[in-house]
Amino acid sequence: MIFIGPLADALAVLVGGLAGTAIGDRISDRLNNIMMQALGLASIFIGISGALVGENIMVCILSLVIGGIIGNLCDLDGRMNRLGDFMDRKLKKISFFKKSGKFTEGFILATVMSCTGGMAIVGSIESGINLNHDIMFSKAVIDLCMGVILASTLSIGVIFASVPLILYQGTLTLIAAMIGEFLTQTTINEMSCVGNILIMAMGLNVIKATDIKVANLLPAPFLPIILCLFM
Repeated sequence: MIFIGPLADALAVLVGGLAGTAIGDRISDRLNNIMMQALGLASIFIGISGALVGENIMVCILSLVIGGIIGNLCDLDGRMNRLGDFMDRKLKKISFFKKSGKFTEGFILATVMSCTGGMAIVGSIESGINLNHDIMFSKAVIDLCMGVILASTLSIGVIFASVPLILYQGTLTLIAAMIGEFLTQTTINEMSCVGNILIMAMGLNVIKATDIKVANLLPAPFLPIILCLFM
């Protein structure tokens, strides 16, 4: 079953989010800030390390520029914020979700951090082409820890990131299964490079060094599939 890996990862985010929400009230604001800063710095390091697999700087630049234009025209960041606010309003009517904290921030941050990056891309491709879910299982462990940290510091909105995550990685896995024979290692490397740059951007946002609308850049990791045909 090609979707075992993406399903395991989504389940890990769900479980991590629930666990983090359960312990969130027991953690001081000072510790919350330290944990978020540590997560941000780790994301920057992971992003820089993963981006080094890229081989063609023009593919990377064009993917980010064109992806940003597409995302901005579609207003992906605004749509995700409105979706998060809508879910927050609806869920606060349920007693269990009364103290939902920074629901929208947690939802968007967890979605972007779990959907972008080399492991999400390469893991999905491996699941689709070779039915090898090892990378996805490893990513699930990392996302479980991330879910605990984000949910404990932000809100229960983190658990709902499991929905776009399974849709995103499931789509990538399906695409890989259908056109995997046309995906060269160079194309996969460029996709991974662009995805890891988004991870780095999100890390910079977490430590409040920048305010990049990373959600508007989500189409970018897909563009090397087309650009590498011509470059």
